[in-house]
Amino acid sequence: MNHKLLRKWNKNDLENLVKYANNKNIACNLRDTFPYPYTQEDGRKWLTIIKDENIFAITTENDKAI
Repeated sequence: MNHKLLRKWNKNDLENLVKYANNKNIACNLRDTFPYPYTQEDGRKWLTIIKDENIFAITTENDKAI
């Protein structure tokens, strides 16, 4: 198996990032600066901020960020 469970985030992860980050339970357990609802714009900002950082996404077997 050649699957990586961790990899750098990329712009194709936007849909899943918003899907999983838009959760009130997540927002309640993080600092006040984590937005809820979590929008496409929030996701785009995050992906732009971290694009040159070593921040990794956890992925499924088909390489989808979760």
